[in-house]
Amino acid sequence: MGGDAFTDVKVITQGPVIKQVAQGSHSPIYMILEPFLVRVFLGPGCWRLASVSTWSGADQVRLIKHEQGHYDIHALLARDFYQRIRSIMSQPFDPALALEDVEDHRDATLGRVALMNRDYDATTWGSQKGAAQWTWWCAIERARQLHRSPPVRDPEGRLLKVELVDALRSFGLGYLDSVK
Repeated sequence: MGGDAFTDVKVITQGPVIKQVAQGSHSPIYMILEPFLVRVFLGPGCWRLASVSTWSGADQVRLIKHEQGHYDIHALLARDFYQRIRSIMSQPFDPALALEDVEDHRDATLGRVALMNRDYDATTWGSQKGAAQWTWWCAIERARQLHRSPPVRDPEGRLLKVELVDALRSFGLGYLDSVK
């Protein structure tokens, strides 16, 4: 195993749109406005070696679950970026800092996709190291299912989930300690 399959995940963001909403006495006020969209989908570059079909059922399932982990990493980082941006949409910005703030949130989430996928493969040996794979699966499930503690709500009042980076840290995968 290892190099036997590849999951091509695409993340497309549309927005956020930063727009001047009021002319102040000292400076204009800018805000992030709707629409803001994040889409995650499988790209055309997904593949697996034909020889995988000769593996035992357990080995095939392990590889499929490992590849699902790559998709989950992309999807959860996209969700975290979306939630971060949604949480600041109603706040006025200094125009000089608005784009910088959005890029800081992008770097702390979507900007980590390649590094996280590389580390995922390196620590799990492409799913061969069972204990490491289990640790990643548990962290991914934590980010997918658990709400933040203490509870944090989005602008619509929904409870936010644990960010993937924080879930990884909670399982000792703290290589991302520089993340904001």
